[in-house]
Amino acid sequence: MTLSGNDDLDEESWGTVPTRTEAFEAIVGNLANQYAARQAIAATGLTCKQAAHLLGIREQAITAKIDEGKLIGLKRGREWRLPAWQFVPDNASGIVPRLDTLQAVFPGGPVSLSAWMNKPSNEFAGRTPLQELLAHGPDGVVAHAQRLTGSAW
Repeated sequence: MTLSGNDDLDEESWGTVPTRTEAFEAIVGNLANQYAARQAIAATGLTCKQAAHLLGIREQAITAKIDEGKLIGLKRGREWRLPAWQFVPDNASGIVPRLDTLQAVFPGGPVSLSAWMNKPSNEFAGRTPLQELLAHGPDGVVAHAQRLTGSAW
């Protein structure tokens, strides 16, 4: 976004160009929203101990899966918190299939990915990407994530 006013946008359609102060306040507000989302995800996420218990593996294996991108972990203080949406009892591994691939192609980080996976999408007839993935497999969701840009959603 340029703040010079020389962008030839129709002010009737788009409104006036924000001042530098307004633009900065919008950036700070967006950051505050992102941090609040991170805190909410972390507050409701599973601990490594809880995740290990669910999957029937050691806690060290959970941290290894986080390092490999096979699980999403957010640090909360010194402790990892794992968003609950990625645990799928009906899948043999107990986690969302191809989550590592999805993380690699998605144009945002774990907070944005968590929000996107749980947001209804026109691409999937109103289902969330998570619902689509569980109903029809990961290929369509991964392909759609590859087509996204940071501003596409």
